[in-house]
This record gives sequence, C-alpha cells and structure tokens, in this order.
Amino acid sequence: HICFGRFVIAVPDSAIVVHGSAELDGRFSVYRGQVDRIKELMSSRLDEAEKERDYIPEDKMQDFSLVGKVMDGALPGQKLLFGAKSSIGYTIHSYMPMGRDLFILERGNVEKKEDAVREMNQFATQLRLRDDNEIPAGQGFCVDGGFVDIQPEYENTALGLRFKHFPDVRFSISMRKNREYLQESSSPSALRKRAKERASVIQLASFFARITTLREGRRQLNGWEGEEILTRRPEYKDDTDAHEFRFFSVGGRHDALHPLLDIRMDTGVKENAKAAVRPSLTDEAALALWDKLLPTIRAR
Repeated sequence: HICFGRFVIAVPDSAIVVHGSAELDGRFSVYRGQVDRIKELMSSRLDEAEKERDYIPEDKMQDFSLVGKVMDGALPGQKLLFGAKSSIGYTIHSYMPMGRDLFILERGNVEKKEDAVREMNQFATQLRLRDDNEIPAGQGFCVDGGFVDIQPEYENTALGLRFKHFPDVRFSISMRKNREYLQESSSPSALRKRAKERASVIQLASFFARITTLREGRRQLNGWEGEEILTRRPEYKDDTDAHEFRFFSVGGRHDALHPLLDIRMDTGVKENAKAAVRPSLTDEAALALWDKLLPTIRAR
C-alpha cells in the first residue's frame, strides 16, 4: 500500500510511484535527498525577492519592510524568507530541512504576517519524515517522504503510477478538498457533451462516432458517488488508438475525507504524449488493471 494525502492505494510491486504536487494552505514541494540545496534555492529566491521590490508602489513600501529578509523558524535549520509577488501581501517561503530531504511551503498574498508565520512554524513542527511504505495511523496528511498532522482549510494532492511491464500506461489520481462550491461541470459526461457539440462544428463527428465505450455509468467507490466512462478512442491522423478511462466524483462540501476525485488511466502514452504508441494492453487487460486498482483507494 502507498499513502498519499489522507488516503491509501494498493499498487503492484513493479509500479513506479510518482507523487504529484500538494497544496496545504500553500504550495508544498519536496526535494528528496536534496537537503544540501537549501542555500542554492534560498539564494535564487532572494534574488527574485530583490526584484519584487520594484513592483511595490512607493506609498506601500513601508508595509513591506521584510521583503528580502530571512527569519529563523521554529524547527532547527528552518528558514522563513519574505518576498512580495503583489502589493496585496507578503509571499513567504518556509524551508524545512529534515534528514536528507528538504521540504518547502510557500504562501502568497499574506496580509497578516504574524498569523502566517505562526501557522508555518506550527506546520514545520508537525512535519516528520516517513518511510515510503509506512502507513501512519490517525489524522494527518501523507506527502512524499513525510507526514504532517494538520487540518488545513485548503488541501489537494495528486499521485501517478507507471508500470515497468506496460511503459505506455499512465494512471493518475487527483484529489481536491471542496469548500462551498462543487464542480459539477467537470464530470466526464458534461465534458464529453461539450466536446461532441464542438466536434460537430469542426467536422470531428465521425471521430466521435468511432469511439468504443467499454463501460459507462454511475459507480460507487468506497464512499464516493461518481461517474465512470471507459473508452477506446480510434486512430486519428498521427494518433494511434488508445484507452481513455476516467472516474469522477464531485465529493462533498468541506469534507477532507470526500474530496473531489478525478482518476484517469491512459494507454498509448510515450513520454507525455497521448496516443503516441500502440497500447500494450488489450481492452480486457486494461479493464482488469483498472478494476484491480480502483477498489483499493480508500481513506487511511
């Protein structure tokens, strides 16, 4: 099992796991095994911060006295670096070295800097290293190589899987905690309806007519009520035929354990180009892989 965000998935031993970006009331980045780069990355950011002074109006300069300044954080070795990408508020980067890894949290347009500094220090003290196969108990959020016990207002996470035996297959999960608004318009059927309407305008209707639907309909997935569309698209111009599988659920409001969930699987991928090579999986094998992975996704 692999832990990501507040969730786990069971993956084959031969799978290559790629942790995507995370958002935890700020942009969160991980540099595995690169703790030695802290000075280089801070120096580069300080150069940017110096240039950012030019964008702050004269009458606002007194409100941005910390631009280009560095402050010690609560964690040993932690540094907080101040800049300002707009005149709304500070941009604060928190550099958190732990073991061989470097973790960075960035928050922008910070109006109340004391509150933000306190929250970013608290985040640093709640962050700990985590072995790749460790599934922590209790509340908290798994990041690449780490675990942080927080309940942010805004959070999202992404995970990708590649497969040694099927190099053209890409499986990805994207999750985003909703606030008040639910994104109904992103459902596969709504997107496909709009794409078909556009296609008839630009003479692509025959392409849509040749798409094979392997499975389509509502699907329950461990607490998510969602929509599944599994298709095989035909060859078109330079594109090969390829599978496009998708499960989508809008999730619940203000519910970290029922975020918006968008799961995709594509075959025929080379580097990052879709429909670039012939799929290594038959329809039956693609369905089997999809049905093996999906049911194992659940809250930790």
